[in-house]
Amino acid sequence: MSALADFAALQKLSRLDWTTDEQDKADALLSSASAAVRNYCGWDISAVTAVTVTLDGPGGHVLALPCLHVTEVASVEIVAADGTTTPVTDYLVSATSGLLRRRRGWPADYSSIRATISGGYDPVPDDVVATVRSIADRAATLPHGVQQEVTGGVSRTYRVQNAEAGINIATSEARVLDFYRISRDG
Repeated sequence: MSALADFAALQKLSRLDWTTDEQDKADALLSSASAAVRNYCGWDISAVTAVTVTLDGPGGHVLALPCLHVTEVASVEIVAADGTTTPVTDYLVSATSGLLRRRRGWPADYSSIRATISGGYDPVPDDVVATVRSIADRAATLPHGVQQEVTGGVSRTYRVQNAEAGINIATSEARVLDFYRISRDG
C-alpha cells in the first residue's frame, strides 16, 4: 500500500532540508507514518477499488463498513454457517459514514456478511497529507522512543503508535485525524 504523502510534499513543507540522497529514508518514514495514521483511523483513507471484506453481523439494522467515504457498494451477501450465500439488495447506503441500513436487519453471526466496496479519497485530503508529513518530519528529528518533549515552558506529549520506530501522533494531529477515524464504540 502506498504512503499517504510523497517525498515531494515532504520536501516542500518540511522544516528539514531533505535531499534526493535521503529519499529512501524519507520514503520509509512516510510509509511508517502512513501506517500509523491508517491504524489510528481504522481504514485505508486513500482510494480503494472493489475490495471484498467479510464482516461480523451486528444483529441490528445498521452495518458499519470499514470505510468512511464509500463511492460504491458493488455487492452485499449474507454468508450462512454452511457457506451458502444470499445476495442482499434491500439496504440504504450512507456514503459519508460508511453505514448500510436495512429494515429487515442484519444477522448477528460472526463473519456472516461479505461486501465488495470501493471508497476512500483520491486525492488524499490535504490535512491528512500534512499530518503524515508532520509525523514523518518529526520522526526524523526525535530520538527513537521519545514520547514527550519539553522546550522551555512548553511540553508536547505524543500518542504513541510505534515509539521504537520514532512514529508518534501528537494530540493536535490526532484531532485532525479524528474526522477520518472510524468509531469503534457501540
